[in-house]
Amino acid sequence: MHCPVTRVKPPLAPFSLVKMKGFHMTEKRVLTPEKAGWIKWLLDNTDLPQDQIAAKVDVNQGRVTNVKKGERYPDVPAIRPPWAKAA
Repeated sequence: MHCPVTRVKPPLAPFSLVKMKGFHMTEKRVLTPEKAGWIKWLLDNTDLPQDQIAAKVDVNQGRVTNVKKGERYPDVPAIRPPWAKAA
C-alpha cells in the first residue's frame, strides 16, 4: 500500500520575531547629541534635503525635522561630520 506524501509548509514566524533576528535598527538609528550637531551643520552648510541628511546621519527623517525646529538637542552646536567636506 502506498502512502501519499503530504508537504506541509512550516508556519511563518510572526513579523516581530523575524525583525528581531540579525541587527536591530533601533540600536543603530538613535539620535545622539553628536548626530544632532552633524544634522545642524548639514542643514546650514549644504543644500541636501532632509531625507538625504537623515540617510547620511542614519536617523529617521522625523529626527532631522525635530533638530531643525529645535525640539531635540536645541543647545548642541553645529558640528561638521568627519566625513563631510568643509563648506
